[in-house]
Amino acid sequence: MTTSQNDGRYLRRLIYLAIFIVVLFGGYAGLWFYLAGEVKTRSEMVLANLSLNSVAADCEDMEVRGFPFRLGVFCDSVTAVSEVDSSQLSAGAFRTAAQVYNPNHIISELDSPVTIVSPRGDRADFEWRSLQSSTVFGLNGLDRASVHVEDTRAVLTNGADDLTLATDTSEFHTRQNGDNLDFAAMLRNARLTTGAGEAPTFDLDLDVSVDDRAWLLSGHQRTQDYPWIGASGSLKNFVVALDNGARIAVEGPFSIDRRGLLDGRFDLSIRDLAGVMELARGVPDPTGAIENVRSVLSTLSGTGEIKLPVTVRRGKVQVAFFTLGRIPPLRPRRY
Repeated sequence: MTTSQNDGRYLRRLIYLAIFIVVLFGGYAGLWFYLAGEVKTRSEMVLANLSLNSVAADCEDMEVRGFPFRLGVFCDSVTAVSEVDSSQLSAGAFRTAAQVYNPNHIISELDSPVTIVSPRGDRADFEWRSLQSSTVFGLNGLDRASVHVEDTRAVLTNGADDLTLATDTSEFHTRQNGDNLDFAAMLRNARLTTGAGEAPTFDLDLDVSVDDRAWLLSGHQRTQDYPWIGASGSLKNFVVALDNGARIAVEGPFSIDRRGLLDGRFDLSIRDLAGVMELARGVPDPTGAIENVRSVLSTLSGTGEIKLPVTVRRGKVQVAFFTLGRIPPLRPRRY
Protein backbone atom coordinates (compact mmCIF):
# COMPACT_ATOMS: atom_id res chain seq x y z
CA MET A 1 0.00 0.00 0.00
CA THR A 2 1.47 3.31 -1.02
CA THR A 3 1.79 6.38 1.14
CA SER A 4 -0.61 8.26 -1.12
CA GLN A 5 -3.30 5.61 -0.55
CA ASN A 6 -2.91 5.88 3.24
CA ASP A 7 -3.10 9.64 3.04
CA GLY A 8 -6.26 9.37 0.93
CA ARG A 9 -8.01 7.12 3.45
CA TYR A 10 -7.01 9.39 6.34
CA LEU A 11 -8.35 12.40 4.48
CA ARG A 12 -11.66 10.64 3.75
CA ARG A 13 -12.04 9.77 7.45
CA LEU A 14 -11.48 13.37 8.41
CA ILE A 15 -14.08 14.46 5.87
CA TYR A 16 -16.60 11.90 7.17
CA LEU A 17 -15.91 13.01 10.74
CA ALA A 18 -16.37 16.65 9.79
CA ILE A 19 -19.63 15.84 7.99
CA PHE A 20 -20.84 13.87 11.04
CA ILE A 21 -20.02 16.75 13.38
CA VAL A 22 -21.76 19.27 11.12
CA VAL A 23 -24.86 17.06 10.83
CA LEU A 24 -24.88 16.40 14.59
CA PHE A 25 -24.50 20.08 15.45
CA GLY A 26 -27.08 21.07 12.85
CA GLY A 27 -29.52 18.50 14.19
CA TYR A 28 -28.93 19.66 17.77
CA ALA A 29 -29.35 23.31 16.76
CA GLY A 30 -32.58 22.43 14.98
CA LEU A 31 -33.81 20.57 18.06
CA TRP A 32 -32.89 23.50 20.34
CA PHE A 33 -34.77 26.01 18.21
CA TYR A 34 -37.73 23.65 18.01
CA LEU A 35 -37.79 23.36 21.80
CA ALA A 36 -37.38 27.13 22.10
CA GLY A 37 -40.44 27.57 19.91
CA GLU A 38 -42.39 25.11 22.07
CA VAL A 39 -41.34 26.94 25.24
CA LYS A 40 -42.49 30.28 23.86
CA THR A 41 -45.76 28.79 22.60
CA ARG A 42 -46.50 27.23 25.98
CA SER A 43 -45.62 30.46 27.78
CA GLU A 44 -48.05 32.32 25.57
CA MET A 45 -50.67 29.65 26.31
CA VAL A 46 -50.20 30.26 30.04
CA LEU A 47 -50.89 33.96 29.51
CA ALA A 48 -53.90 33.10 27.37
CA ASN A 49 -55.26 30.76 30.06
CA LEU A 50 -54.95 33.56 32.60
CA SER A 51 -57.03 35.71 30.29
CA LEU A 52 -59.71 33.02 30.27
CA ASN A 53 -59.71 33.32 34.07
CA SER A 54 -60.27 37.09 33.88
CA VAL A 55 -56.63 38.05 34.42
CA ALA A 56 -54.95 40.18 31.76
CA ALA A 57 -51.24 39.29 32.03
CA ASP A 58 -48.30 40.39 29.90
CA CYS A 59 -44.65 39.36 29.71
CA GLU A 60 -43.25 42.29 27.72
CA ASP A 61 -40.88 41.51 24.82
CA MET A 62 -40.86 37.80 25.58
CA GLU A 63 -38.10 35.79 23.97
CA VAL A 64 -36.36 32.46 24.51
CA ARG A 65 -32.58 32.47 25.02
CA GLY A 66 -29.80 30.20 26.22
CA PHE A 67 -28.43 28.48 23.11
CA PRO A 68 -26.69 26.05 23.07
CA PHE A 69 -27.00 24.44 26.52
CA ARG A 70 -29.90 26.23 28.19
CA LEU A 71 -33.49 27.20 27.54
CA GLY A 72 -34.96 30.24 29.22
CA VAL A 73 -37.78 32.77 28.91
CA PHE A 74 -36.79 36.42 29.21
CA CYS A 75 -39.18 39.36 29.67
CA ASP A 76 -38.42 43.04 30.18
CA SER A 77 -41.32 43.41 32.64
CA VAL A 78 -44.34 41.55 34.00
CA THR A 79 -47.85 42.94 34.56
CA ALA A 80 -51.20 41.47 35.56
CA VAL A 81 -54.62 43.06 36.03
CA SER A 82 -57.72 41.32 37.37
CA GLU A 83 -60.73 42.01 35.20
CA VAL A 84 -62.95 41.01 38.14
CA ASP A 85 -61.89 43.49 40.81
CA SER A 86 -59.23 45.64 39.02
CA SER A 87 -56.42 44.59 41.36
CA GLN A 88 -53.03 45.06 39.71
CA LEU A 89 -49.50 43.70 39.82
CA SER A 90 -46.40 45.03 38.10
CA ALA A 91 -42.82 43.77 38.31
CA GLY A 92 -39.42 44.23 36.71
CA ALA A 93 -37.54 41.93 34.36
CA PHE A 94 -38.17 38.18 34.56
CA ARG A 95 -35.68 35.49 33.56
CA THR A 96 -35.76 31.70 33.59
CA ALA A 97 -33.16 29.07 32.75
CA ALA A 98 -33.20 25.28 32.48
CA GLN A 99 -30.49 22.93 31.27
CA VAL A 100 -31.42 21.24 27.99
CA TYR A 101 -30.62 17.85 29.54
CA ASN A 102 -32.76 18.61 32.64
CA PRO A 103 -35.65 20.83 31.50
CA ASN A 104 -37.85 19.95 34.50
CA HIS A 105 -35.62 21.95 36.87
CA ILE A 106 -36.08 25.67 36.26
CA ILE A 107 -34.18 28.53 37.89
CA SER A 108 -35.92 31.91 37.74
CA GLU A 109 -35.08 35.48 38.69
CA LEU A 110 -37.39 38.47 39.12
CA ASP A 111 -36.19 42.05 39.39
CA SER A 112 -37.77 44.61 41.68
CA PRO A 113 -39.62 46.85 42.15
CA VAL A 114 -42.88 44.95 42.45
CA THR A 115 -46.14 46.77 43.14
CA ILE A 116 -49.51 45.26 44.06
CA VAL A 117 -52.60 47.49 44.19
CA SER A 118 -55.88 46.28 45.71
CA PRO A 119 -59.36 47.25 44.48
CA ARG A 120 -59.63 49.72 47.38
CA GLY A 121 -56.40 51.43 46.40
CA ASP A 122 -54.29 49.89 49.16
CA ARG A 123 -50.86 49.00 47.84
CA ALA A 124 -47.79 46.97 48.63
CA ASP A 125 -44.39 47.93 47.23
CA PHE A 126 -41.49 45.47 47.28
CA GLU A 127 -37.81 45.99 46.60
CA TRP A 128 -34.92 43.54 46.91
CA ARG A 129 -31.32 43.04 45.90
CA SER A 130 -31.99 39.61 44.41
CA LEU A 131 -34.85 37.12 44.13
CA GLN A 132 -34.19 33.65 42.80
CA SER A 133 -36.53 30.69 42.66
CA SER A 134 -36.04 27.00 41.94
CA THR A 135 -38.91 24.87 40.63
CA VAL A 136 -38.87 21.14 39.91
CA PHE A 137 -41.62 19.57 37.81
CA GLY A 138 -42.53 15.88 37.83
CA LEU A 139 -45.11 13.66 36.21
CA ASN A 140 -47.74 15.16 38.53
CA GLY A 141 -47.13 18.84 37.90
CA LEU A 142 -44.98 21.05 40.11
CA ASP A 143 -43.23 18.79 42.61
CA ARG A 144 -41.46 21.40 44.73
CA ALA A 145 -40.46 25.05 44.67
CA SER A 146 -38.20 27.36 46.64
CA VAL A 147 -37.75 31.14 46.68
CA HIS A 148 -34.70 32.90 48.13
CA VAL A 149 -34.69 36.69 48.56
CA GLU A 150 -31.87 38.95 49.72
CA ASP A 151 -32.27 42.41 51.26
CA THR A 152 -36.03 42.82 51.00
CA ARG A 153 -38.04 45.92 51.83
CA ALA A 154 -41.84 45.81 51.73
CA VAL A 155 -44.03 48.87 52.30
CA LEU A 156 -47.75 48.30 52.92
CA THR A 157 -49.86 51.42 52.47
CA ASN A 158 -53.39 51.52 53.84
CA GLY A 159 -54.73 55.02 53.91
CA ALA A 160 -52.91 56.92 56.65
CA ASP A 161 -51.20 53.83 58.07
CA ASP A 162 -47.92 52.69 56.52
CA LEU A 163 -46.12 49.55 57.62
CA THR A 164 -42.61 48.62 56.51
CA LEU A 165 -41.02 45.19 56.79
CA ALA A 166 -37.35 44.74 55.89
CA THR A 167 -35.37 41.48 56.01
CA ASP A 168 -31.79 40.48 55.30
CA THR A 169 -32.82 37.03 54.05
CA SER A 170 -36.20 35.48 53.26
CA GLU A 171 -36.89 31.92 52.13
CA PHE A 172 -40.09 30.15 51.13
CA HIS A 173 -40.41 26.46 50.31
CA THR A 174 -43.31 24.26 49.24
CA ARG A 175 -43.65 20.68 48.01
CA GLN A 176 -46.06 17.87 47.33
CA ASN A 177 -45.90 15.32 50.15
CA GLY A 178 -48.12 12.50 48.98
CA ASP A 179 -51.61 14.03 48.89
CA ASN A 180 -50.59 16.78 51.29
CA LEU A 181 -48.99 20.17 50.75
CA ASP A 182 -46.01 21.25 52.86
CA PHE A 183 -45.01 24.89 53.24
CA ALA A 184 -42.14 26.48 55.14
CA ALA A 185 -40.93 30.07 55.49
CA MET A 186 -37.96 31.76 57.11
CA LEU A 187 -37.18 35.43 57.78
CA ARG A 188 -33.84 36.54 59.16
CA ASN A 189 -33.04 39.87 60.80
CA ALA A 190 -36.52 41.23 60.10
CA ARG A 191 -37.38 44.82 61.05
CA LEU A 192 -40.96 46.04 61.41
CA THR A 193 -41.52 49.80 61.29
CA THR A 194 -44.72 51.82 61.72
CA GLY A 195 -45.48 55.47 62.33
CA ALA A 196 -44.80 54.86 66.03
CA GLY A 197 -41.25 53.66 65.43
CA GLU A 198 -39.29 50.48 64.84
CA ALA A 199 -40.03 47.24 66.69
CA PRO A 200 -37.23 44.93 67.87
CA THR A 201 -35.47 42.93 65.18
CA PHE A 202 -36.70 39.34 64.95
CA ASP A 203 -36.30 36.00 63.19
CA LEU A 204 -39.33 33.99 62.05
CA ASP A 205 -39.72 30.30 61.21
CA LEU A 206 -42.90 28.67 59.91
CA ASP A 207 -43.60 25.02 59.04
CA VAL A 208 -47.13 23.92 58.11
CA SER A 209 -48.67 20.90 56.40
CA VAL A 210 -52.11 21.06 54.75
CA ASP A 211 -53.99 17.80 54.21
CA ASP A 212 -55.14 16.83 50.71
CA ARG A 213 -53.92 20.01 49.03
CA ALA A 214 -51.06 18.67 46.89
CA TRP A 215 -53.31 19.36 43.91
CA LEU A 216 -52.55 23.05 44.34
CA LEU A 217 -49.12 22.25 42.86
CA SER A 218 -50.20 19.49 40.49
CA GLY A 219 -52.64 21.84 38.75
CA HIS A 220 -55.61 19.49 39.10
CA GLN A 221 -58.03 21.86 40.82
CA ARG A 222 -60.67 19.97 42.78
CA THR A 223 -62.82 22.86 43.92
CA GLN A 224 -64.13 26.09 42.49
CA ASP A 225 -64.00 27.69 45.94
CA TYR A 226 -60.97 29.29 47.56
CA PRO A 227 -58.48 26.42 48.00
CA TRP A 228 -58.10 26.86 51.75
CA ILE A 229 -61.86 26.57 52.36
CA GLY A 230 -62.58 23.17 53.93
CA ALA A 231 -58.88 22.51 54.48
CA SER A 232 -57.28 20.97 57.56
CA GLY A 233 -53.72 20.38 58.60
CA SER A 234 -51.05 20.89 61.21
CA LEU A 235 -49.09 23.96 62.22
CA LYS A 236 -45.87 22.10 62.99
CA ASN A 237 -43.85 25.10 63.99
CA PHE A 238 -44.32 28.85 64.21
CA VAL A 239 -41.59 30.67 66.10
CA VAL A 240 -40.76 34.36 66.39
CA ALA A 241 -37.50 35.08 68.22
CA LEU A 242 -36.77 38.73 69.02
CA ASP A 243 -33.33 40.21 69.52
CA ASN A 244 -34.41 41.40 72.99
CA GLY A 245 -34.50 37.75 74.10
CA ALA A 246 -38.28 37.36 73.90
CA ARG A 247 -39.80 34.44 72.02
CA ILE A 248 -43.22 33.15 70.99
CA ALA A 249 -43.98 29.67 69.63
CA VAL A 250 -47.25 28.10 68.45
CA GLU A 251 -48.05 24.61 67.15
CA GLY A 252 -51.10 22.39 66.72
CA PRO A 253 -53.79 21.05 64.36
CA PHE A 254 -56.28 23.30 62.59
CA SER A 255 -59.17 23.27 60.13
CA ILE A 256 -61.12 25.86 58.14
CA ASP A 257 -64.84 25.39 57.63
CA ARG A 258 -66.94 26.24 54.59
CA ARG A 259 -67.52 29.76 55.84
CA GLY A 260 -63.80 30.37 56.17
CA LEU A 261 -63.82 30.23 59.98
CA LEU A 262 -60.78 28.77 61.70
CA ASP A 263 -60.89 25.95 64.26
CA GLY A 264 -57.85 24.62 66.08
CA ARG A 265 -56.16 23.49 69.27
CA PHE A 266 -52.75 25.05 69.71
CA ASP A 267 -49.95 24.95 72.25
CA LEU A 268 -48.72 28.47 72.99
CA SER A 269 -45.34 29.24 74.53
CA ILE A 270 -44.15 32.77 75.31
CA ARG A 271 -40.92 33.87 76.93
CA ASP A 272 -40.95 37.48 78.16
CA LEU A 273 -44.47 38.68 77.33
CA ALA A 274 -43.51 42.35 77.62
CA GLY A 275 -40.70 41.81 75.12
CA VAL A 276 -43.01 40.03 72.69
CA MET A 277 -45.59 42.82 72.92
CA GLU A 278 -42.94 45.28 71.72
CA LEU A 279 -43.40 43.68 68.31
CA ALA A 280 -46.91 45.15 68.21
CA ARG A 281 -45.64 48.64 68.93
CA GLY A 282 -47.42 51.12 66.69
CA VAL A 283 -49.69 48.54 65.06
CA PRO A 284 -53.22 50.02 64.81
CA ASP A 285 -55.51 48.48 67.43
CA PRO A 286 -58.90 50.19 67.02
CA THR A 287 -60.80 47.35 68.73
CA GLY A 288 -58.33 46.96 71.60
CA ALA A 289 -57.65 43.32 70.65
CA ILE A 290 -53.88 43.56 71.15
CA GLU A 291 -54.24 45.16 74.57
CA ASN A 292 -56.83 42.53 75.53
CA VAL A 293 -54.40 39.74 74.60
CA ARG A 294 -51.65 41.34 76.66
CA SER A 295 -53.96 41.81 79.66
CA VAL A 296 -55.33 38.24 79.61
CA LEU A 297 -51.94 36.60 79.15
CA SER A 298 -50.42 38.74 81.90
CA THR A 299 -53.20 37.65 84.27
CA LEU A 300 -52.67 33.97 83.48
CA SER A 301 -48.88 33.94 83.49
CA GLY A 302 -47.81 36.44 86.08
CA THR A 303 -44.15 37.23 85.44
CA GLY A 304 -43.01 33.76 84.37
CA GLU A 305 -42.84 31.99 81.03
CA ILE A 306 -46.23 31.28 79.46
CA LYS A 307 -47.22 27.79 78.35
CA LEU A 308 -50.92 27.53 77.62
CA PRO A 309 -53.35 25.62 75.38
CA VAL A 310 -55.22 27.92 73.00
CA THR A 311 -58.54 26.90 71.47
CA VAL A 312 -60.03 28.45 68.36
CA ARG A 313 -63.70 27.68 67.65
CA ARG A 314 -65.26 29.24 64.58
CA GLY A 315 -62.73 32.04 64.73
CA LYS A 316 -63.16 32.72 68.46
CA VAL A 317 -59.78 32.53 70.24
CA GLN A 318 -59.92 31.36 73.86
CA VAL A 319 -57.50 30.55 76.66
CA ALA A 320 -59.36 28.72 79.43
CA PHE A 321 -62.49 30.86 79.96
CA PHE A 322 -60.92 34.03 78.60
CA THR A 323 -61.60 35.25 75.08
CA LEU A 324 -58.55 36.79 73.41
CA GLY A 325 -60.35 37.93 70.28
CA ARG A 326 -61.82 36.78 67.00
CA ILE A 327 -60.21 35.83 63.71
CA PRO A 328 -62.36 37.04 60.80
CA PRO A 329 -63.48 34.60 58.09
CA LEU A 330 -60.64 33.71 55.74
CA ARG A 331 -62.51 34.78 52.66
CA PRO A 332 -61.47 37.78 50.57
CA ARG A 333 -63.92 40.63 50.54
CA ARG A 334 -65.94 41.17 47.39
CA TYR A 335 -65.68 44.56 45.72
